Amino acid sequence: MLLRTHLVFSALLYLLLFNFISEKLIFLLFLVIGTAIVDIDTKKSKLGKKWFFRPLQLFVKHRRIFHSLFLCFGLSFIVYYFNRSAGLGIFTGYFSHLFLDCFTKQGVKLFSPLSDFRIRFLLKTGGLIEEILFVILLLTDFFLFLRIAL
Repeated sequence: MLLRTHLVFSALLYLLLFNFISEKLIFLLFLVIGTAIVDIDTKKSKLGKKWFFRPLQLFVKHRRIFHSLFLCFGLSFIVYYFNRSAGLGIFTGYFSHLFLDCFTKQGVKLFSPLSDFRIRFLLKTGGLIEEILFVILLLTDFFLFLRIAL
């Protein structure tokens, strides 16, 4: 999925969890980081295009360790140790990214490197169905935001 689809889905989760979050700004910041950081293993992503992530891409393949539950839980636990809201934000963003990528044709090896089992469906990244999903999520975010703001 494209970063924008991941971000509007994460925004939806943020708006749904809004009343249960204590440090809202910290949670939101780390939610966005968790959502975006999953794709630093490819030069095709917004973050992965940055020169300082290029050396990492020499050692890891896209949709392997960075798309695994092990890194999701491990990174979340480390951040949670320092700040609870930040750790929960990282986890929510990271896990939501993995969840959406499971619906793509490429799928995700959630248990990499221990298993090559891949969860995948038929969505084409950047395809028409993703575009429709993006618009639906964006509109839902807008109405949920209005409900919270008013």
